[in-house]
Amino acid sequence: MYSALDQHFHAKMSNSAGTNLAKTADAICGRDRNNTIATGMLSAKSSRHLLSTRTEWTFKLEIYTCWGAKLAEQSATASTLKDAVTSAVSDYAKSHPANG
Repeated sequence: MYSALDQHFHAKMSNSAGTNLAKTADAICGRDRNNTIATGMLSAKSSRHLLSTRTEWTFKLEIYTCWGAKLAEQSATASTLKDAVTSAVSDYAKSHPANG
């Protein structure tokens, strides 16, 4: 996700997100109040086709403000994990070009 975001925006990483982003957003942003926070959820669905298994990956990107409000959401499904993440981030970047 970081690599995909960094292609469109000035991405930074934080290890202090925890499980409830809305509550920890203030601590993540610190003094940089104009930033946004990106997080995501990945899921996979596999199906059997004759002798092979096919997996579809779905990535749901969520963007939050520094005060914890959800700003945007973008999902994408692809045959690889990387393509699902890259597609969701690219679609978000096209929809929100001013966030760079």
